[in-house]
Amino acid sequence: MSRLVALLVALLAAAAAFYQLTLKPILTTAGLWRRVESLANDRCTSVPKLQACEKIVLHQPTGILYLACSLPSSRTFWSPAVNRLDAEHASFDDYVATYDPASNRVTRLKFLNFNSTRGFSSHGMDIVQSSSNSDELFVYLINHRAPLVHQSAREVGADSTVEIFRTVIDSDSLIHIRTVQDPIIICPNDVVGYPDGQSFYFTNDHGEKVGLVRLTHSGYHR
Repeated sequence: MSRLVALLVALLAAAAAFYQLTLKPILTTAGLWRRVESLANDRCTSVPKLQACEKIVLHQPTGILYLACSLPSSRTFWSPAVNRLDAEHASFDDYVATYDPASNRVTRLKFLNFNSTRGFSSHGMDIVQSSSNSDELFVYLINHRAPLVHQSAREVGADSTVEIFRTVIDSDSLIHIRTVQDPIIICPNDVVGYPDGQSFYFTNDHGEKVGLVRLTHSGYHR
C-alpha cells in the first residue's frame, strides 16, 4: 500500500509540474481563463484616419507621433509574425504617418527614392535624431516583403528587410537611404536605430520563418 501511495504522489507531482511548466503557458497564450480589464483608458481618443498601426514613436522635442500603419484588411492576410502568409491578398502599400495630438492633424508621409517592386509591409520602427544635424531624423523600418515571384510565401515565409530613410522635422516625405537584407534577418519584429543613419539593433520574434520548429516555439513560449 505504501508503494502505491508513493507512486500516486510521484504521479501527481509530475502532473502538477507538467501543468505549471508546460500546459499552463500554452493555455495562457491561447487566452483561456484570462481576465481582461480596462485600466485608465477613459481619456483615450479614436483617430479614424489611423488604422492597423503596429508601432508608435514619440518625437519628444516636438510632441509629434510617428506611426507605422497598414490596413486592417491587409493584416488579416499578411502578418508574418503570426504566420499569416497570404501574399496574394496583401496590399504591400503600408505607410508611415505623423499625428499631432495638439491639432489632431494626421499626415501620411510620402516615400521618395524607394523603388522596391515588392512594396512595403510595416512592423517595427524607430525614429532617431541625426548626430550631425538636429533637424534631421533617421527612420528605421521593418519591411515584411513578399518573397520573389517564383516562391510561395507559405513555404518560405516573408523576405523581410530593414529599410532606412531620412527626413526633417515637419516634412511630409521620407527619403530612402538603403535596404538592409541578410540571412540573420529572419522574422524581424522591432528595430532600434543609431543616430548615424547606418547602424541598428533588431529582434527576431522567431528563429524560423515557417515550419514545425516555428510552430513548436510558438506553442511553448509566451
